[in-house]
Amino acid sequence: MFTAIFGDRYGFLAALCVAALASGGLVWRFSVLRRAPHGMWWAALTATLVGVLGVTTFGGAGSPSGQCVINHQFAEPFHTTQGVWNLAMFLPVGFFALLALRKPLPALVGVTALPCVIELAQALVPGISRSCDSSDAEMNIIGGVLGVLTSGVFLVSRRSLDWQGWAKPTLFTALALGLAGIGVFRTAITPMNYDGTGLSDADSTQRQAAREAVRQAVGDRFRIGHVYVQPCVGVRCTNLMFGVSAQGYATLDWPSRRHLNIVLEEWEAPGPGSYPVPGATTPRGKDDAARIADRYMREHYPWAAPATSRRTYPVGDKATYGWMTSWRFLDKDAVLMPRMLGVQINRAGRVSRIDVTLSPPVSTAFPRPSSAPSRPSRRSSGKFRRGPPRTDATRRARILAPIPSRPWTGATAGIPSGSSAPRPAPTQIPPRRMAPTPTRWTPDGWTPSAEPSTTVSTPRCSRHPNQPTRKPRKLPETTRRSSRYVPPLPSGHGGHI
Repeated sequence: MFTAIFGDRYGFLAALCVAALASGGLVWRFSVLRRAPHGMWWAALTATLVGVLGVTTFGGAGSPSGQCVINHQFAEPFHTTQGVWNLAMFLPVGFFALLALRKPLPALVGVTALPCVIELAQALVPGISRSCDSSDAEMNIIGGVLGVLTSGVFLVSRRSLDWQGWAKPTLFTALALGLAGIGVFRTAITPMNYDGTGLSDADSTQRQAAREAVRQAVGDRFRIGHVYVQPCVGVRCTNLMFGVSAQGYATLDWPSRRHLNIVLEEWEAPGPGSYPVPGATTPRGKDDAARIADRYMREHYPWAAPATSRRTYPVGDKATYGWMTSWRFLDKDAVLMPRMLGVQINRAGRVSRIDVTLSPPVSTAFPRPSSAPSRPSRRSSGKFRRGPPRTDATRRARILAPIPSRPWTGATAGIPSGSSAPRPAPTQIPPRRMAPTPTRWTPDGWTPSAEPSTTVSTPRCSRHPNQPTRKPRKLPETTRRSSRYVPPLPSGHGGHI
C-alpha cells in the first residue's frame, strides 16, 4: 500500500518522521516546563498523530471528487492488506490517547471521530484529494478502540483511570461532531454503494495471467511483485494490481484481460526503471519518439500496425515526460473502436508507460443465420410486409381478378333439386323490385286490394344448405297491440264504424 501511494519518495517519509519526532519532543519539553503529568505519553501521542495525519493526507492532486465508497461487506477489510494496515496504524493512537488522558470516554470519542474527519477531508479538501472509503474508517476505528482497550487493561490494574472525567463536555462534543458530520455527508458527499472495495490476494490463475501480460509487454526484463485483487468502484469489474520493477506498477482487467496499463516511471527525470528499446537513441522531437514507439510496437504488439490512425503528442509542459504515441482503429462507419495501443517514450528514448486495450469478444449466444431473408424496410416497400413491393400492374390485376362466389343451389331459384339445369349467369337474374301495395277503404279500416302485386319474387341470395333457418322473433302481445298503426278517419265520416 505504501509503495502504491508514495512510490520512491523516501525523502517525504524521512521528513515526516523527523517532523513527528520534533513535535513530540516539543510537547514533552512543554509538559516538563509546566510540570504536567504524563508528559511522555503526551509526546508519544503527538508524534503518532503527526505521522498518521501525514500519511493519510499525502499524495492527492487535482480537484476533490466529493464521493465516498460505502462498503457493505463489513468483514471484507479484515482479509485485505489495506485493511490490516489501517487497523495497525491507529493502534498506537488509541493506546497513547488513554495513557495520556487517563479518561476512557474522551479517548473513545477521539479515536472514533478522527477517522471520520480524515475520510471526509480526503473527499472534500483540494490539497488532499484522496479516495474516501468507509472500509478505511471502519478499520481505523477498530484499531483505535483496540488500542484504548489494551491500555485500559494496563491502567485498570494500576487503578489509574478516571471513569467520569470530562464526561459531560465529551458527550456534548460528540453530539455536535456527529450532527456536523451527518450534515456534511448528506449535503457535500455522494455515496457510492459497493460490496467489497479492498485488496485481497490473487490466486495462481490470476498471478499467471499477470506474468503473461507483463512478459508480452516488456519480455523477461522485469519481474512482477505481489498480485492483489481489487474490485472496481461503481461498476461490476475486478482489477489485478501488482508491482513491476522497483518503481513501477500495473493493472490488468480480470477476468477479461482486455485492458493492461503499465506505468514503469512517472517522474520527470528518466531512470533505470524504464524499458529500453533495442537500437533506440535519445529522441530530439516527436518524430524520433514516434519511430522508437513504432519499433517497440512491431516487436511486442504487431497487431496495431494496420491501425486506422496513429498520433504522437507531448506529455506534460514542453514534453517534460516525453511523447505518447497512440494507435486507434475505426470501423467501416468511421466509429472509433475500443481497440487501441498507447506507448509513452521518455526523454531518454525508453518506454515509460504502456496502455493496451483489446477488442471485446464477439458474442455468439444468438447467431444470426446469413442465409435468412432480410425483412424489407418501410422505405423500400412502402409498408411493413414481406414480399416484393406492389406496383401499378399488380394493383390492376388484383382489382380485375374475379371474386369467388358462394356455393349455389338451384332449389333457391325455383329449379328442382334433381334437375341438371345450369346455374344462370349473374346478368340473367333480374334485380329485386318492390312495388307499392294498393289499398282501399272499407268500414273495417284500410285493407289491401285484390289486385295482383307486381313484386318480383326472385330470390336475392341463396342460403347454404347447412345454415339453419332463422325463425322470426315473436313480440309480446302488448308490443304488437301498441305498435299497430291505425290510420285516421276520412273526412265526412260520421265517426261510427
